[in-house]
Amino acid sequence: MKTRIIFIISFTLLILFAQKSLAQNEYLDYRLRDTVPDKDFTIFNMNDFRDALVQLGINVYKWNLPIPQDKDYKVHFYLQEYEKGKLIKDTIVAGWSSKYWGFGNDGLAKYKYLKNLRIISEMPEREEEYFTLKFSLNSGKFQFGKYIKDRPELRSYYLRKFAETDFEIGKNIPLLLYTSGWDIMVRGKKSRQYCGSNNPSADLNDNSFDDSIHYIIVGYRVLDEDFYGRD
Repeated sequence: MKTRIIFIISFTLLILFAQKSLAQNEYLDYRLRDTVPDKDFTIFNMNDFRDALVQLGINVYKWNLPIPQDKDYKVHFYLQEYEKGKLIKDTIVAGWSSKYWGFGNDGLAKYKYLKNLRIISEMPEREEEYFTLKFSLNSGKFQFGKYIKDRPELRSYYLRKFAETDFEIGKNIPLLLYTSGWDIMVRGKKSRQYCGSNNPSADLNDNSFDDSIHYIIVGYRVLDEDFYGRD
């Protein structure tokens, strides 16, 4: 755990340094491209720290939230657990208002709105550990977490980011897929793997969902309801 904290702090400092130095590396989930020339290969860069985090089971995902800013909406973050393609549990992790009181650059109070979401995930290493999600709204303004108990006998799980989908009020917007994959035979021996898309379709119209033994979907939905029951 101490090693992970050190890497996270180092990664944050490197991001700040990269922004100030106008570095060419671009953050694209786990698909960073190494843009440093060969002569600078031994100098630590964004890719090195990103790879280190991934090796430690830590991933960072980001989304813009296209929620209308005309009024208050209720935002639910949910977990849906499936077994062999059948929904067995639908849980609301947290409920949030799409607008809140804040302060503008002029120091005056004004309504502000949810605009973005970041999720930091940590894969479990030991049987007694949980799959961990840390949610952050509006660049850290609001934060909450969730510990998810998977099935240790099915590890190792695979984590995938869903492809983007059109936003609609009341529609489930899946963000992350945490799946055990399925059993296959390799040279007469049973093995388990996930052969689905790296960015699964948000409509879940894929055979990999029917084939997977156990999986969990993390997502959100926006309801046309006033969160506080008032203007």
